[in-house]
Amino acid sequence: MASQNSPPHGAEPDRAASSEPAARPKRSPVERAIVWGGIGILAIVVGIEGTAHLAFTGALNGLMAEMEKAENAEKGNYHVTKATVDAVLKGRAPDRSKTVKRALGEERYDLYIFKGLLKERTLSLHYGVQGVLGEPEVLEVSQAVPAELL
Repeated sequence: MASQNSPPHGAEPDRAASSEPAARPKRSPVERAIVWGGIGILAIVVGIEGTAHLAFTGALNGLMAEMEKAENAEKGNYHVTKATVDAVLKGRAPDRSKTVKRALGEERYDLYIFKGLLKERTLSLHYGVQGVLGEPEVLEVSQAVPAELL
C-alpha cells in the first residue's frame, strides 16, 4: 500500500517537497532596464499630476472657504478682494484675464490653469464692479471657463 505523501508509480517527485530550491532564470539586463524605466516614467507622471491636483484642490478649497466666510459675515464686514485671492494663491498671477465693460462699470474674469501631463484643471474668478472697499470683489469662484474668456 502506497503512502498518501508519495507520488504514484512512474511520476516525478514534487520539486517543492525536495530540499533544493527551484532555480529561477536570471532576467536579462535589457529587460530589467525596460521594466524599471517604465516604473520610473510612471512615477514621474503620477508625481506631476499629483502636484497639479494638490495645488488646484488647495486653491479651490481656500477660495471657497473665503467666499463662505464673506457670505456668513455680518452686514458685509468681510469681502473677498484681489488681496485675499493673492494670499490664498500665494501671489500667483492669473493665466488669462479679461475686463468686460458693463452698464455699472467694469467686471473682470481671471482664469488660473493648473497643468498636469494628462489633465488641465481650471479655476475661474469673477470680480464684480467697484466694491465697498474701493476695489472689485470676487462674486464667483468656478471650475468652468466662462464664456467671456473663450
